[in-house]
Amino acid sequence: MALDKKNLRRLLPEDRLKKLREIEEHSKKELEEAEKLIKESKEDIKKEEALSSVDIPEEESVDITKLFDDKEGLEETVQEAPQEIKEENILYDVGKIREYVENIGKGPVNNYTMERVDKMNEELNSIDYTQLSKQAADKLNATRNVVYEMKKHLGMK
Repeated sequence: MALDKKNLRRLLPEDRLKKLREIEEHSKKELEEAEKLIKESKEDIKKEEALSSVDIPEEESVDITKLFDDKEGLEETVQEAPQEIKEENILYDVGKIREYVENIGKGPVNNYTMERVDKMNEELNSIDYTQLSKQAADKLNATRNVVYEMKKHLGMK
């Protein structure tokens, strides 16, 4: 609202006062809106300055054929990696097998027992003793012999 002094002077004092208060209220609202817009503009300027200081990385072209090359993946690498045999694990397994063999004579021999003996024999035969110390290799061979004799005794061989 613009202030028109000539028209205001022509009004009665009560009407003039009323009109001036309306103008004042309207001016306050416009001032508040202007302050709000100033604040938003300052925030926008800060954001633009922050964005301009950030380096945007350049795009690199991707060759899709590389994704489908016959290169070794993680699975192939793991499968081809030499299997490390920890002696303490083998000695523990050998000890458990010996305990089982000792307990077989105390109970009846059934299909489960025979299957278990067969599985132990497979496990023992799958161990590569060349990577073991002499003591561990000797224990492994002795256990293999015990399982072999037990299979022979049970009529499994």
